Amino acid sequence: MFVQFLHDQLLKLTQPGLVRPSKDQVQAARKALHWVTFLSRDPLLIPTVDLVQSGLAAELMHELAVLGRERYVTFVGSSVAVEQIQRSKFAHFNRTSLMFPWEDRVARERLLRFENLLTARETHTTTDLRMRWMGDVGRIGSSGSGVADTPLTGRIREAASLLGRSPTDRKFAHALAMLPRRLEDHAFLWAVVEDLGVFPFRTTGTPRERLELGLAWHWLVSHLEEYRTTLPVAIPRIGAMDFGVSRTHPANVVNLWRYGEAFRVLGLLDAFEALTLSEVLTLRGSPRIISFREGLLAELYTDLGRGGPNEALYEHCELVRTAALSAQGPVEALTAAAAAAVGTSRSSRPTQSDTAAPQIRVGVVIALVEELSLMRDTIEGRIGPLRPDQSGASGHTVYRPDRPWMTAAGVEIDIFFSVVGKGQERAGTATAVIITDHKPHIVANVGIAGALSSDAELGDIIIGSQVVSYLANSKAVPKEGTDTFEFQPAGDAALADRYLADRASQLDLSDPQDMAGVRARLHERAAGSLLQGNVREDLRFQVLCGPVASGPTVAAAPAFKRWVLSSKRDFLAIEMESSGAAVAAEATGMLRRIRFVALRGISDLADDKKGELEASTKGAVRELAAAGPIETLFVLLDNLPAEAAISTEPD
Repeated sequence: MFVQFLHDQLLKLTQPGLVRPSKDQVQAARKALHWVTFLSRDPLLIPTVDLVQSGLAAELMHELAVLGRERYVTFVGSSVAVEQIQRSKFAHFNRTSLMFPWEDRVARERLLRFENLLTARETHTTTDLRMRWMGDVGRIGSSGSGVADTPLTGRIREAASLLGRSPTDRKFAHALAMLPRRLEDHAFLWAVVEDLGVFPFRTTGTPRERLELGLAWHWLVSHLEEYRTTLPVAIPRIGAMDFGVSRTHPANVVNLWRYGEAFRVLGLLDAFEALTLSEVLTLRGSPRIISFREGLLAELYTDLGRGGPNEALYEHCELVRTAALSAQGPVEALTAAAAAAVGTSRSSRPTQSDTAAPQIRVGVVIALVEELSLMRDTIEGRIGPLRPDQSGASGHTVYRPDRPWMTAAGVEIDIFFSVVGKGQERAGTATAVIITDHKPHIVANVGIAGALSSDAELGDIIIGSQVVSYLANSKAVPKEGTDTFEFQPAGDAALADRYLADRASQLDLSDPQDMAGVRARLHERAAGSLLQGNVREDLRFQVLCGPVASGPTVAAAPAFKRWVLSSKRDFLAIEMESSGAAVAAEATGMLRRIRFVALRGISDLADDKKGELEASTKGAVRELAAAGPIETLFVLLDNLPAEAAISTEPD
């Protein structure tokens, strides 16, 4: 979910005359953060500039830090490099009233504090706004051709009328068209336009407000379209905060006021508002809470939007309300309500759970035939022999066991394995084809990787909390004092499914016996290999969760390793396929959600001893690195509840 209610300029549009947020506004924003944390399926997206410019964000640093520790927030902007962000903002706000926050040392301190959570946008915001502006300016002259107004073209017409002009007057139309060029490298904000005096018509007051409202709509839509996410609107005690998005993109808005009403009907509003942010984070990941949120709560929210009431629905709500009101404490109330919502059914129509074991379809994508061969004995020892299957329309081969696998949790897993090729492009294309053919609920990318962090050792299993295409959006810049160039990294991050990544990272706590069995089998493999004694004794097969670098380059040089870490210092590992698979899962899951997770085994230290290590062990270290992630995936799936597929039913 994209958080816009902390943004300084938008907040001033919603509450004109605002100079500094009041205590009431801070409290309202704090509560809104609780709501979006609970309701968002994925980590929150917040503009990087809010860390520096927003008065509300300054008051909510503790809450942002809590979200950051849990990796439930990402700050999106022009770059992941603090110095580059500052240079960009100096250019955007030079000679304007918006410059002063960026000159303060606090700006750098805040950016550095959240540096590991920064993500570069694929779309350059200012360039995108300029292109959108020019497109709308072109539409203004087409009023007789049946071209509908956008919120911006409508606002431009209103501003022109207030100024006593026609938007198609030659001088006025020319000034509109020339504005992007006259702004040069400055940000496309009307406050900047007025500070620089680059628009020849005086627009202060109501005309300025109209133009700012239109630009705000384009700014929001730019983010929504890139991240294919949702926007909280109707925020209690803050305002509508939609700027036309509710009309143009109704499927992308989440009405917080209506969710509050839904909680009031269920007797949960007071309990929810008494929760701490940490409690909200803990609750939202519970399978039963997920089922409640995606089931009864979503249905009640929709019904309230239609004006209701649905009598059968409200009878069910009364059962949930009774359970909630009888509980002691806010956490217990939410838990009891979710249990009551999931544990009772208000429909007499047979469901899948009434007639058969619940099923989750899992697609495991692996880069190379060699890697699948290394994993095959582990796979077949767990679920039986794999058979080739070309049943999909594309003819792409996948490998399946003879029958679905019944897990310890009583869930039927329809699992298949596919080789997708080396590199991001091949992996992404093949994964998209496989998803279209076989419609999995979950896509897991499993393979080997090189260690970037000193925390990751040979044989360790890495769970990618996010996979970052580290060369994406990079820039070739002159190398100072030479006639050569160097890459200035930026990166494009794809987030793993939080539910799966969290469960995988906590397997040692939730499933200690199963993980002890995994390590025992891996140590047994190591004992029979050609690994040197000191290497074999140091193997620990620890599960680590964190960012993974993904790109087209084999990492076999310390200098390259340092360069990759310079763009994001908390990278755990580097590999070549997971970002392609992650983007494919995201892009093909726009209408039905697909959960994605990457599991990688450390096969080398991404240095110049990589080849020597593989040769001296006759590939034994690669075999161990391939076995660890697939063993871990089986433990994860074996205890996965049916609710993991609650919102991802196949077409």
